[in-house]
Amino acid sequence: MLLPWSKSTTIALGANGIAIKTHDAAPKSLVKLDSCYQNINDLTASLMDVVDQIDVTSVNFLISNHFVRYIVLPWQAGVVSRKEWVALADHAFRESYGHVAEQWEVRVSLTRYGEQVVACALDQALIDSLHAVAVDNRWHINIIEPLFMTVLQNIRLENESAWVLLGEPERVLLAEYQDGEWRGFSMINPPVGKEFEQSQQLLIRQLTQTQGSGRPKQILACMAPQLTGDLHIDGIRVQSLRIGDVNKTSNCALWMAGL
Repeated sequence: MLLPWSKSTTIALGANGIAIKTHDAAPKSLVKLDSCYQNINDLTASLMDVVDQIDVTSVNFLISNHFVRYIVLPWQAGVVSRKEWVALADHAFRESYGHVAEQWEVRVSLTRYGEQVVACALDQALIDSLHAVAVDNRWHINIIEPLFMTVLQNIRLENESAWVLLGEPERVLLAEYQDGEWRGFSMINPPVGKEFEQSQQLLIRQLTQTQGSGRPKQILACMAPQLTGDLHIDGIRVQSLRIGDVNKTSNCALWMAGL
């Protein structure tokens, strides 16, 4: 049982490290790598190596987009339960990614009736490992949340048609928001140092394929502080969002933990 005054601790599992933020303290780096994790096993092994540095009761896990996939499902009036939506999302992921999707845990975000549904998938092995670590260390897991969802809580979509660009080292997510609904997600894996350059190319490519009212009125770009570069799209306002700690010397996990 959690004590009434217990506060959750955020553990950020980043692309190239792990960081923690406890209560009102500043974020603290636990693991900082020179390169990105190659697989889930490497990430969970890193977490196991530092559990003795984590003395907490309640935990929120924040997951890098390196370990998450997203899709949008069109609204279907005959689908009423979350279980049915999860089944539809699971089928859509398998169609897009093949048999590897069988190893993923699928979740859906249901908003208002009649709106398209956003689904995300995380590796089941990662979810199982986090729960195992929590049991071994007597942690209570409040939530396991993708980075994109956390960033959305820190920004305002003032226009009904806006795109959100979220950049991490070697991973960039583009989420297209139109007429008050999420319409699509694109993901790229740029080489180190090419995140801004390839983000620009991604935006131009997607804009070329989007005509009329589907074009965004603004693009909100939230790039990890250590990424350097500039974005410019003719005729569309690109707003650079600096949320959380903007210290460019910090790693991505440290930035995530401070959001």
